[in-house]
Amino acid sequence: MAGHKERAHSKFSASGAERWFACPGSVALSEGQPDKSNKYSDEGTWAHEVLEEMLSYSIMVGAPSVPADFKMGGKPPPREMLKLVRDAADFILGIHNDLPYSRVSAEERVYLDFIHPEMFGTYDGAVAHYGEILHVFDLKYGAGQAVFPENNLQAIFYALGVAHKHLWNFKQVRIWILQPRVSGFDGYLFWDVSIAELLSYVEVFKAAVARVEKHPNKYIEGSHCHWCKAKSICPLKDNKKLDKAREIFNISERRNTTNGIKKESSSPKESFKSEADWKAEARKKKSKGKRNSNCASQSF
Repeated sequence: MAGHKERAHSKFSASGAERWFACPGSVALSEGQPDKSNKYSDEGTWAHEVLEEMLSYSIMVGAPSVPADFKMGGKPPPREMLKLVRDAADFILGIHNDLPYSRVSAEERVYLDFIHPEMFGTYDGAVAHYGEILHVFDLKYGAGQAVFPENNLQAIFYALGVAHKHLWNFKQVRIWILQPRVSGFDGYLFWDVSIAELLSYVEVFKAAVARVEKHPNKYIEGSHCHWCKAKSICPLKDNKKLDKAREIFNISERRNTTNGIKKESSSPKESFKSEADWKAEARKKKSKGKRNSNCASQSF
């Protein structure tokens, strides 16, 4: 089984849906950019790998819950992670046990090529009770920000993929967010939608893809920027840095004039300075302003 980090990434990914829905330009800008990990993302990846192993093993041996003698391959996870993920796996298996003739699955790839050929993703877990209800589970191991299932684009992405894989043979879909470490945790959260309502999201996703293809250079800032792989090279953020540099430059000029320091003559070419020139001159002016301020304070 391929590690989560080694798996192929979709151009229109499930985990990045919030980003590419909001910022069309982020898709092209992110292509080829490396995934940057930290201790939190690494911990989340590890928890997902634990869940995958637990569910896959339990499904293989036909166990109603994670067997007591189950042992992780490789490095054993922390005790807290082992317990919380085992609880999540047992919860998924419990729903499967309560639904006769249902099918439980874990970490299977689904393709949304009926929306775009480069749209696919791998869901955490699902229980399909044909003709009745589809349960789709998304594990969130983070403890900082609560995630809710209502209108959750990533979870809807997975639900669309799983439902399509089973030929939409359900009356209802229940989307679950399993986030056991979040502050105030009081049980797993779910959101119910009819299969007709889920199908209506097909057009919503198609419209978002169309925006990306129509406006490949349109950038929009927001909370989605936090997880964007291309934020360090984003033209929108570069322009803001340039504006800040110009602001610093202007403030330094005003301070110099106020302190009685002769203002440097400006060149007719000044308005055509490059971004690098603006930033360099801003740093120079800021540094000079600080030296003047220190000299003034020492005179008293």
